[in-house]
Amino acid sequence: MARIGLLLTTTPWNDRRQFDRQAPALVSGAHDVLYLAVNPDPSSNNGLSFVPLSPREGRLARFTGGLNQFGKIKNLSPDAIQLCSIEQLPLGLALRLTSDIKVTYDCREDMYHSMRDHKTRFPKMVRQVFASCVKLIEGMADRWFDGIVASDRAIHDSFESMPNDQKTIFYNTPLLSMFEKNYQPLSERPYDVVVMGSMSPRTGVLDLVQAIGLLKRRETIVKAMLLGDPSNDILEPITRVMQQDGIDDQIHITGRIPHSEVPKTLATCKIGIVPLPDMPKFRNNIACKAFEYMACGMPVICTDLPPQREFVIEGKNGFFYEPGNVGQLANAIEELLVDLPRANELGNAGRTMAEGTWNCEHEQEKYRRFYDRLLASNHH
Repeated sequence: MARIGLLLTTTPWNDRRQFDRQAPALVSGAHDVLYLAVNPDPSSNNGLSFVPLSPREGRLARFTGGLNQFGKIKNLSPDAIQLCSIEQLPLGLALRLTSDIKVTYDCREDMYHSMRDHKTRFPKMVRQVFASCVKLIEGMADRWFDGIVASDRAIHDSFESMPNDQKTIFYNTPLLSMFEKNYQPLSERPYDVVVMGSMSPRTGVLDLVQAIGLLKRRETIVKAMLLGDPSNDILEPITRVMQQDGIDDQIHITGRIPHSEVPKTLATCKIGIVPLPDMPKFRNNIACKAFEYMACGMPVICTDLPPQREFVIEGKNGFFYEPGNVGQLANAIEELLVDLPRANELGNAGRTMAEGTWNCEHEQEKYRRFYDRLLASNHH
């Protein structure tokens, strides 16, 4: 049994990737998991050894590169420490140079393009400087850390200096145990389409709202669910289009709901939509919502971007459309709704793929093997 630490500073303690997926995988592998997080709920430890951090410690980590946690981690003496956000990489470099602790980095998104293109509250020049710093610090981790955990293929391949046996992909797939096997037939589901997750001007959700308006003008009434909490800068355009097209009563915005409620809520919908725009970040990062759609037996309609090609197969478990092309999206929705047997066929294929490969239980086994291999190796 090894002691493995997971460090979360600005990430919420109950983050689904670390708390619900990765940490339980290590616990089930008979490891002692030190879970360093801000104000965790001690009644929810799931076999973890919580090491509570104060909010001040979490904030300070952002400005010190995590170095404020250096002494604490040295005293805990884990065999390995997984850094769960980019702000902690200076800490990882310090630990790598001064101890025998194996250091890994869990990179869950394309941080360079996320900083350069999506942090729009900063001026463009400032964003470019920040993005360049991201590339520099991740490059150092690539050369000097002991391992990389990536959330998708493009991120995995971007760490070019790290040997393949020291890298793994941990896809953010759903725990299949949370999803009923005998889900409701599509014909009995009250909502026609759903888009789930983050909703901002940079996630393409407005395309779906406009497509519903277009379909109404064709005299096709579509009921939609927006499962999540739209940001203020997209809620106003959504509301305006709904009012202009007279589709207020066709769109239900759920707001934020508990993660445990997501499967049964999704299972009230027939078709899952992934409307991401063609931006550099989305050419590298997978849209994880599609995995939940597949687990619910829904066909997937998504924009034709490279990451989705790995698990959505045109005409087998879903359809693609050109990013931003509202007409193509409307056509794809209409095609499936008028031929529900075909939609069921695609949805069943997606569920079969979720049961076979695209589930968290499969990812957890890979993740355990990665740490077993890392801890047994002489790489350092």
